[in-house]
Amino acid sequence: PEAPEAIKSTPDGLIMPPEFRPLLPRFRRYLASRGFDDPASVASLYNLRCCNTGRWKDRLIFLIYQYGKLIAWTGRALGNPVHAPRYLSTSNLIKSTIFNEDEIRRGGDTLFITEGPVDALKVDYYGHPHGGRATCVFGTSITIDQISILKRVSRNFVRVVLLFDPE
Repeated sequence: PEAPEAIKSTPDGLIMPPEFRPLLPRFRRYLASRGFDDPASVASLYNLRCCNTGRWKDRLIFLIYQYGKLIAWTGRALGNPVHAPRYLSTSNLIKSTIFNEDEIRRGGDTLFITEGPVDALKVDYYGHPHGGRATCVFGTSITIDQISILKRVSRNFVRVVLLFDPE
């Protein structure tokens, strides 16, 4: 496997690599195949990116912000790679945050917690007009840091629902 490139940062957060681009047609088709009826709108609303080269090649990129700073990202492979993980993240820092934190901090009726960002994206996109917001914990386990964040943000919701995969 290719050696990871150094991730650059400033006091204002990480610097997004220049190869992260707005969604190309095949990435929009992937979102459509996952049940999104307006992939361009979803990509714009959530600032989704894609990558065609390097370590993040053929991945849909989810940028993770905390208090307005880019602190991490994770990339979802479009297919099921044989020699690489389905998700690739900047570092283990991803497990000390949650997806969509800056938005869900504002509260709502129901907070949905999912495993992965694609599920959270779908629930948040379709649920937001009805008072639902969604986040994810980037896997099947929840860390102490994530529990702390979820406890804090859940105070702004009437109810919290865990939507983990059946397995």
